[in-house]
Amino acid sequence: MAEFTNAHLSYSRLSRFEQCPLSFRFHYVDGLQAEPGLPLRFGKAIHAVLEVLVREHMEQERAGPLSEDRALELWQEVWSREGLTGVDVFGEGVEILQQFCRDQGALDHHDVLAVEKEFRLGVGPFTVLGFIDRIDRVDDETIQVWDYKSNRQLFTRAEVDSSLQLSLYELAVRQLWPWVKHVKLGFWMLRHGVRQETARTEEQIKVALRYVEAV
Repeated sequence: MAEFTNAHLSYSRLSRFEQCPLSFRFHYVDGLQAEPGLPLRFGKAIHAVLEVLVREHMEQERAGPLSEDRALELWQEVWSREGLTGVDVFGEGVEILQQFCRDQGALDHHDVLAVEKEFRLGVGPFTVLGFIDRIDRVDDETIQVWDYKSNRQLFTRAEVDSSLQLSLYELAVRQLWPWVKHVKLGFWMLRHGVRQETARTEEQIKVALRYVEAV
């Protein structure tokens, strides 16, 4: 077996270990990486479109609805670049992006603090590395964190309220923006047009930190 040097942790690494330690070993220790399946590639492509779409809105300092036409232009570009196939799957992407633009409604560029924001958290002897899909400013004391999901099924309330991923995001946001007093967390379920929101207590955050170090 190859020697394992843990350069950093991430939610995806922690999640893989939770689901199957042997899979973690094959993937991160032995370097046996399988080709990602269609759902993963599709989700990655949708994320890429949303990142550029919202970032352009910010950089061009616009206030108003996101452009559905631009979203579909980007979808064609990403689809081609990623080598995806299947008219039915392509059509799913079109529907998701159109629905996202409509659900978003008017967006002021001032209200978006960051998209695909990198963070690094010190947890015991480890560094947790990650990226947050989008961070919005609600008011002078409150930030809203969104993680885009292309899952076919909604999460249960228990899954949302106990999500380790969202707990890590809250820690990251408080580190990046020390002025924040309140953090709203949420999964934006793209196939359903549903935003599943939650929050964390100080005790939940402490437990999450201890859990990450233990795992």
